Amino acid sequence: AVEYSWAHRGPHGLCLGLAADWNDCLNLRGQGETVFSTFLLLKGLKELSQLGSRAEASACDPQELQLFEQRQSELEKAIAHSAWDGDYFLRGYVDSGKAIGSRSSEGSKIFLNAQSWAVLSGAADRERLLQAMNAVHRELATEHGAVLNAPSYEEYDAEVGAITTFPGGLKENGGIFCHSNTWPVIAETLLGRGDEAYELFRAFLPAAKNDSADLYGMEPYAFSQFITGQDHPSAFGRARNSWLTGTATWSFVALSQAILGIRADYDGLCIQPCTPSDWTGFEASRRFRGSQYEIIVRGNGRVVSASVDGVSQRIHEGGLRLPLAEPGSRLKVEVICESAVFSASAQ
Repeated sequence: AVEYSWAHRGPHGLCLGLAADWNDCLNLRGQGETVFSTFLLLKGLKELSQLGSRAEASACDPQELQLFEQRQSELEKAIAHSAWDGDYFLRGYVDSGKAIGSRSSEGSKIFLNAQSWAVLSGAADRERLLQAMNAVHRELATEHGAVLNAPSYEEYDAEVGAITTFPGGLKENGGIFCHSNTWPVIAETLLGRGDEAYELFRAFLPAAKNDSADLYGMEPYAFSQFITGQDHPSAFGRARNSWLTGTATWSFVALSQAILGIRADYDGLCIQPCTPSDWTGFEASRRFRGSQYEIIVRGNGRVVSASVDGVSQRIHEGGLRLPLAEPGSRLKVEVICESAVFSASAQ
């Protein structure tokens, strides 16, 4: 997949759109390029480098590892040169070379997926990634979720594609695609912004719509494909196409691995919560590689101390990393986060 993507790049060094990337209503054929898929390729190169560094010497060619790193560097340069629009990231280029999702674009000037996946792939420095996510809150986020693009296209544009055939606020044209709303949640946790992450998560959560059920119009126990966006003249906040979506699995990842911060790593189980500032903690059970972890988290913010069955654990820069336990083990994990320490000091 990496070889194929690398071989199919366009004039700016970004991945060609070919038949479609995630958004099959954007016309990125010919020499059209997708910043979104470029971020996926960058993420893939980084993952392969991590895997290769852990592999047995006989299982990974050092020259191949070097090649991954060279390509990663080249891709990062192309992104910095051709994908940054001064305050956020472009969505891509159509066949004629015209940028889409740019401040200079006709129609939509910013797209959601380009901003979230810039963070998920680590495509730039922290300052630039914060700018991109701040633009999401400023230009795209609403009380019902973040719209895919803004403003909605108002006129048909054959070069841009089928996205311009939908009325504003519906489907891919300014709609709130729930699947894509999970990624900025994860992005905010990677930036350490728990309040912003939970605000984005709760906005499209079906169970949070009980007070507006007549407007929402969809089951409170299933995600919809999309919620009508703010550019629609009369149905902003109305959900459609329940079950027809990959949102549930990504929402589980966003909540369990990003907000609660309990995720598998190559070397063990990591715990780095990024919860809202008004949370006092939580409890969770996690089965991991044949062992049961009973986890108690107190406070929120940076992990400052932790213990496993009463034995103090070392805290890494990325939080707590638990070593692998013997299969069949049952471990009690206690994690103290920054606000709990401050609270105890105040008392």
